Amino acid sequence: MTHDITLAVDSVITSDGRVFQFSHSSPYLAKTGRETYIHSWVGRCRKCGAPFEVTTTQRSPIMSSHTQFDLVHCKAHRLSRAEVYALGRAKLKEKRLAARRANPVKAPTKPYPGVRIGGVQAKVIDALELAGDAGIDDLLEQLAEALPRPEEGRRDRRREVVLQAVSVLRDRGVVTIEAGVIALLPGKTQSHP
Repeated sequence: MTHDITLAVDSVITSDGRVFQFSHSSPYLAKTGRETYIHSWVGRCRKCGAPFEVTTTQRSPIMSSHTQFDLVHCKAHRLSRAEVYALGRAKLKEKRLAARRANPVKAPTKPYPGVRIGGVQAKVIDALELAGDAGIDDLLEQLAEALPRPEEGRRDRRREVVLQAVSVLRDRGVVTIEAGVIALLPGKTQSHP
């Protein structure tokens, strides 16, 4: 059996900077009947620093891409497949939440036929310009009654639509709501959103 000493290396440095030192080689009989070697390497656990061993079938510079060098923890600190899966799902969930925060889903512009959120927002601003400060319940009731009734068989969501419009205006900094009173912020009376 021959072993190419010219290509042999004593340590492998992974792309993330971890170092695996060559430990020893052991003879091995492959399934095909061919005699070969199994090479042992020692790395350090990322969590506790304890040495752990990985084995490969090659001992050459090309092997730094070998999957065994992806291990970062000793056996005591390795996660089970279920734990790895749970961590992956948690990371994916956090990534999706961050994407939603960065690009919030916009509410539908037409809650039901004949009503547009932008139009309701304009009515809220007009009502506040005329009345000044108003109780939120009074304003919701007054504006809900001013909206067209939904078709027969559809749920009456007029009050919800007005509340949604008020929430959007509050989020945009057009109105403020304190102690059940809604008021237009100064400088916001000239133009509708």
